[in-house]
Amino acid sequence: MEMKEGDKSKWGHSGYKELYPEEFSDKVPEERGNSADHYGPSLPDHLQDGKKRRKEKKEKKIKKKKKKHHYSSEEDEERLIEEEKKKQRVEKEERVEKKERVEKEDKKLQIREKEDKKLQRIEKEDKKLQRIEKEDKKL
Repeated sequence: MEMKEGDKSKWGHSGYKELYPEEFSDKVPEERGNSADHYGPSLPDHLQDGKKRRKEKKEKKIKKKKKKHHYSSEEDEERLIEEEKKKQRVEKEERVEKKERVEKEDKKLQIREKEDKKLQRIEKEDKKLQRIEKEDKKL
């Protein structure tokens, strides 16, 4: 069954030719910018423009996402330098804190040793006194 351009059942209405003259032009699809061989049946230009805009919008969105997480080599280098500086600061703070803890423990230990020596002296003196008292009682 062969349909003609004027057949309403083919185009849906009689004004289709006036609305979409590119469908009825004598140009070959390659001349219009579409290759039916490579891309399947060609779409009318008004539909291609919308498809093209959607594709461009999607590509732009993808580029924006990539840009959001992508650093230039200078930014990478600066970021790495900052991270290294931060790491060094943290390590230094940890060393200082450790040193302070050790010094504090050393002080405590020194105080304990002094107290122990005092106690030993006092015990020694007590023993001496007890001996003297025993001797005094004997006499």
